[in-house]
Amino acid sequence: MHYLLDTSIIIAAIRGDTQQIRDKLDTTSLSEIVLSPVVMGELELSVENRQCPEINRARLDYLVEGLRLKPINAETSLQYGAIRAELERLGAPIDSNDCWIAAQALELEAILVTADVDAFSRVPGLVVENWLVETW
Repeated sequence: MHYLLDTSIIIAAIRGDTQQIRDKLDTTSLSEIVLSPVVMGELELSVENRQCPEINRARLDYLVEGLRLKPINAETSLQYGAIRAELERLGAPIDSNDCWIAAQALELEAILVTADVDAFSRVPGLVVENWLVETW
């Protein structure tokens, strides 16, 4: 089983928002957690736009150390197009970055870990967990 962490979960972990996320991260093997380049890009933007970027950079680097960054490939692109078209047909689109993240989670057959369950639950076939609430 693999977990792809969304930006919202990593930011919550950096901030130390809840004990639940720390507990889940402590009990999940690093080999089971993957990162998307889209999520990393959003995190880089967050670091650059915050006060004290040096502190936030250090926190981000510490948190993602040892996690695998999985590249976006052709299969991810196919998933992206299918997801975006389907959600637009349904009149329930989500942010384009979220489409890429969902597409990569589907391509990797990973569980997407996010606090934005409402948006991601619109994606057919995507398995979503929120580690900010105790549900496991």
